[in-house]
Amino acid sequence: MNQFLKKAFVLFILFSSISVFAQDQEKSFNPKFTLGSGFYTLTGDVQSEKSGFLKGIAGYNAGMKFDITKNIDLSFLLIKTSFSANNEVENFSSDVDGLGLHLGYSLNQIFKQSKITPIFSLGVQTLGATTVINTEKQGRESVIAMPLGIGLRMNITERLQFDVAMNFGMGLGDIDMSKENEGNADGYKSLNFTIHYD
Repeated sequence: MNQFLKKAFVLFILFSSISVFAQDQEKSFNPKFTLGSGFYTLTGDVQSEKSGFLKGIAGYNAGMKFDITKNIDLSFLLIKTSFSANNEVENFSSDVDGLGLHLGYSLNQIFKQSKITPIFSLGVQTLGATTVINTEKQGRESVIAMPLGIGLRMNITERLQFDVAMNFGMGLGDIDMSKENEGNADGYKSLNFTIHYD
């Protein structure tokens, strides 16, 4: 967790310096610091009986969001979470960290008078997972995931936004390292709460 906070702080300092030079630029280029948390659940081969959006494991993300236009933004995020499940045949836990690039779209033009607008996002992430299955530690795996998100954004002030979003990540690699279903790709789902601050 300390390493994650150090990386997030360094990323914040680097990109904050950009805003000093961007103040005289067009208003559309508007970098914001992003900090969020959420509940993450792996949708892999090893599933517990109860697995819902609010029954996942808490994870964190931090990074920067750049408003490219009024409706389109681009985010760079550091991600830290973990997954675990037990289906009485297999028991696994994974520590996951990663880096993501997300393209977001908000329906501002339809909801001009409202402080709340629907948002959609599509991204690509590279995740590093260290997995223990049935008390046997596996080698670290690198997995590509493509998250698709839908949610709501509240514009609290001109400089502060709050997002609530559901994400469905399509994984292109094996995270839970199931011995019963070897090599199957695992995805995830998450419910995220994020603050963007200019």
